[in-house]
Amino acid sequence: MEQQPILCPICKSQSLSANRETFNQKRAVIGNLAFGTQGLLYGHTGSKNVIITCLSCGYEFKPGEGATEDDFEEKNSVANQKIADIETSKQNKRLVAFLVLIAMIFVIIWLFSLIN
Repeated sequence: MEQQPILCPICKSQSLSANRETFNQKRAVIGNLAFGTQGLLYGHTGSKNVIITCLSCGYEFKPGEGATEDDFEEKNSVANQKIADIETSKQNKRLVAFLVLIAMIFVIIWLFSLIN
């Protein structure tokens, strides 16, 4: 089985860049507030994490969160099935409404025949 290319889960682009996080300023500020100047080292925690960035849309995701063509095909088949179910539901509602209208017409005709 050949390996499929990883795609951006948002735009399906194959133009991806993988980078390591280096220094997290938010963590450094939190560490500084909590532990003083030694807490600045907290900004380096998680620096071994890899972040994949889509060069087309800018979406950032972790390894393993990317998509393949099969993922998009599965999503499309599920979406198409839901659309078909909605269409069937609409048709059923129209049919019920039509039958109710016919029944009301027969009731009105029957009431008029009782009056005459």
